[in-house]
Amino acid sequence: MQNKFEILEQITTAEEKWSQLKECIQDALKEHVPKRPKKEHKKWMTQNILDLMDERRKVKNNPNLYQSLNKRVRKECHEAKEEWLNKKCDNIEACSISKCSKEIYEEINEISGKRKSCPQSGCIKAKDG
Repeated sequence: MQNKFEILEQITTAEEKWSQLKECIQDALKEHVPKRPKKEHKKWMTQNILDLMDERRKVKNNPNLYQSLNKRVRKECHEAKEEWLNKKCDNIEACSISKCSKEIYEEINEISGKRKSCPQSGCIKAKDG
């Protein structure tokens, strides 16, 4: 970093100084700060759906093509989610036959979207109770 800042002393115009400073900071960020992991998608999303979404994003300026891709993405999402739910339900039925209740509750919570509850602190009370 220090070597890069020494170059700034030789530059006279403000625009050049700004562009060099900006470039130095961006290079340091790339070297030392890790990239954030991409946001986790729904569990039923497939790579095909994600590819279609990227393709749809690229053609935003073309309304007709965008509309047709949007319909296709929605259809694929609906089918993938339906298939995922059917698999989960089949798994729940299989678990109910083999009487493994822990797995049943885990599957149901995954389908319903309930998260594990966090411990809650007690109520806040005033000085007089």
